[in-house]
Amino acid sequence: MHMKRIILFVAAMCLAVMAMAQKPKRMFSTENPPFAGTDWQTGEQINLPDIDNPEGVLYTVENVGDKTYFSGRGACRAEDGRWVAIYPASALRMWDSEFLYFNIPHEQVVNANDKPMFNRTDVAEFNFKPLTAYLTLTIAPDVPPVKEVRLSTNKYISGSYKVELAQKSLNVLLDTGERFRDIVLKPQEEGGVIAPGDYTMCIYARTLPDGMTVEAIAEDGSVAVKQITSEVKFTLGKTRDLGVISRAHFAEPSDEDADPVTDAGKILEGDQCPKVTNVLWDTTYVVTPGIDYYQMRIVTDAGEKMDMYLIRADLSKGLDLRAAISDETTSSKWLRQNPSAMAAYMDSPECPVYAAINADFCDNREPIRPRGPIHCNGKVWASSYSIDPRLPQQALSYVGVDYDGKVSIAPSAEYESASKSLKECSGAGVILLMDSQIQGGYVNGSSRDPRTALGYTSENVLWILAVDGRHKGTEGMTYLEMASIFQALGCEAAVNLDGGGSTQMLVRNPQTDEIDMCNWPSDPHAGFGGRERPRLNSWLIMKSQD
Repeated sequence: MHMKRIILFVAAMCLAVMAMAQKPKRMFSTENPPFAGTDWQTGEQINLPDIDNPEGVLYTVENVGDKTYFSGRGACRAEDGRWVAIYPASALRMWDSEFLYFNIPHEQVVNANDKPMFNRTDVAEFNFKPLTAYLTLTIAPDVPPVKEVRLSTNKYISGSYKVELAQKSLNVLLDTGERFRDIVLKPQEEGGVIAPGDYTMCIYARTLPDGMTVEAIAEDGSVAVKQITSEVKFTLGKTRDLGVISRAHFAEPSDEDADPVTDAGKILEGDQCPKVTNVLWDTTYVVTPGIDYYQMRIVTDAGEKMDMYLIRADLSKGLDLRAAISDETTSSKWLRQNPSAMAAYMDSPECPVYAAINADFCDNREPIRPRGPIHCNGKVWASSYSIDPRLPQQALSYVGVDYDGKVSIAPSAEYESASKSLKECSGAGVILLMDSQIQGGYVNGSSRDPRTALGYTSENVLWILAVDGRHKGTEGMTYLEMASIFQALGCEAAVNLDGGGSTQMLVRNPQTDEIDMCNWPSDPHAGFGGRERPRLNSWLIMKSQD
């Protein structure tokens, strides 16, 4: 019995010594999310370097609220007397007295909190800062199911990197560990797909003088390719927008002799349109009764391939063509706005907006103003032309809609006499077609560009065309090619609107009820293309007000 007491006493003493030797529990906190648009989750972990453990010590999120708390045992201050922490915990490779070594994931999972963040503080309060730059891209709803997205460069952009601990400012450097010249975005589930939407990836902050390649690989084996050939600079903590990956970026079917399937595609590949020799693929859907949307890739008689988008709107089916401007424009100051914002302002359950395109050219000389007249629902916002001799293909004409809903196209010289009869109006450029005949002059020019154009038939059926250009695989269209297309589609008149980086077509998706961008704008100021360019005015197709 005496021996039993001794054994129990020794055991108790051992436990007491062990308890005294165990490092005490320590708490840290933060009032900031780990990454913009995310929240801390209970059980998540951060990593704090410890002098006794080069792989760090894990601290776990205990509770989440206005202030989030982390708890753990161990970890010490760096030599400069500050706490050092990294998020997520898995990002830390090791640390020593000079550097903290971490990973920028080579494979990144959609919507995962895997973007490395770093903090140095002399108090137990964390405010994590990015260790990388960021890039975003959008996968459009019309693409085939995507199994991965790959970013490729000729420079290292992911893998092993390090942070100098002695520097007060963040200084991220290349490490000698495994590094990669690409980043792969994968779905959350093995064998799953990446749903349409917006995605953010992290990337090493550096300049890529030769640009980069973006590839979206679909389940069916097709690949969308975006080639960015100009210099791209990624800055620590900043985000660059790579734009939208749409159906138009996927390679056309291998059988280039396949017959078109849409009525418009059959017309354009036929004898009625000598400027189009082949329709590689085409598709269509009904936006709403009276409005059909077409998308196709064509080959011209010059051997040029291009992506083209068409809207056919029968205005006799309770539809209106309406001019729109920024809701912040005043009588004394014109303001730019994205066509989607103009559409959202005009949209209502009673009179929904079904489609939008850019309209008139813009005179960027101060004060900024449209090149031609603007009427919106009977109100005259501009009634003259702003001509610049350096841009002779602008301020040449107008598109008008009278109070009976009849569309007209005419030279600028006729505007004054017609102005009082125009409920809607926008300036325009080169007239392509008049009295069903292809016009001369500028129409015979050879320049290729992204284009937006509008035409109508004698039955007041509206055709709107947008064509991509200035990027790999689609260089753009000439005036003559557009004129030939409108003529083949049975138009009585057609005119060129603003184009280039301003070319943009938006259509309401009947499945999601969202107004989606259809084409790929080439504007480099909107990221790397694929995004809207703010405009002074737009044309909208809406349900009739009557």
